[in-house]
Amino acid sequence: MRMQFRAIAAAVLLLCASAAAASRQETITIRLRHGYAYCAGVCPNFAMTVYPSGKVVSQEFWSGATIHRYRVRPRQLAIFRELLDRIKRPGERRLDVWCRRALGDDGKPDPLHDPRPDDIEVRWDGPSSHARLTSCSDSHRPVRETIVHAVLALGADLNTGERERRPR
Repeated sequence: MRMQFRAIAAAVLLLCASAAAASRQETITIRLRHGYAYCAGVCPNFAMTVYPSGKVVSQEFWSGATIHRYRVRPRQLAIFRELLDRIKRPGERRLDVWCRRALGDDGKPDPLHDPRPDDIEVRWDGPSSHARLTSCSDSHRPVRETIVHAVLALGADLNTGERERRPR
């Protein structure tokens, strides 16, 4: 009986180690889009690709096609992956089919608000796996907060995806 338990425990540990190793080989892309045409504050509007090596390429959309390239430390990369692993599921996961539009003072839909079901997108692409999650920008707060914390773990600006300049 003990031998059988040890064999099962060893198999489970091997599977967990294999899954962890596979996730370290994934390239992760995050796209955050703001649902309004104008911004007065923190309004994420960029796509960021994080490679297994720690290389980050981010394209901000407010300024057109400005591209930022930088490298993050292994610890930052590990925290980033650990946070996003919490919301990862195999395959395609669409959290919303449509998004609720903001209403103006007159009770009618705000013409400047144009939310889409893929305002938030996370893609995990690895040698043997693919996963994708999409959501409206203002729904599913725990998912959004997890993604925000992951981006901040890289030391990136939430509006642009650019590395924040911090005094040393």
